[in-house]
Amino acid sequence: MEGLLDEPGKTSANRMDWASFAPRSGELSRWKPVPAEADPLLELKGEIANWMAFLSMLGKLFEENVYQNPDPHPMDYLMHRGNLHLAMGNGINLLMALWKEAADRQKQDCGDIEVLLQAVQAKIDELSVVFFNWHTPMGLDPRVPEGFKVGWGEAMDGQTEPMPAGWPEGVQEK
Repeated sequence: MEGLLDEPGKTSANRMDWASFAPRSGELSRWKPVPAEADPLLELKGEIANWMAFLSMLGKLFEENVYQNPDPHPMDYLMHRGNLHLAMGNGINLLMALWKEAADRQKQDCGDIEVLLQAVQAKIDELSVVFFNWHTPMGLDPRVPEGFKVGWGEAMDGQTEPMPAGWPEGVQEK
């Protein structure tokens, strides 16, 4: 193989012309893999796995920046709210894609789709509960007694008088 790799600047009669190795038109196309027909359900499973990983990451961020934060900034609540919306919207898009895939298959091999639909819907429901508990007015929560809602509303509107310091009249400290 002497002469194939000469020192720079030197030539040899035996040196090969590298241009002769350039591919001719169409020769490289033989080396391109033929793409297999994509399986939409397999792609959806990957998207769902990515969405679930995103939810896991959000859970950690929510825990650190909102739930366990002793002094959260209003921006923390805004990020919490926005990411809940984003996560629910992405989940709903996945549900729609799963429903479309089920319709395309016309009830053939839809067992996996049904399981995925239930799993995605369950996560969306969990996110909805978190959103409701953190970002809706107390007045909409059916679990809060009506009297408390009225009293809270009056206090927020400035319709109540502040409690006097000390014990109320007629009540003695024991």
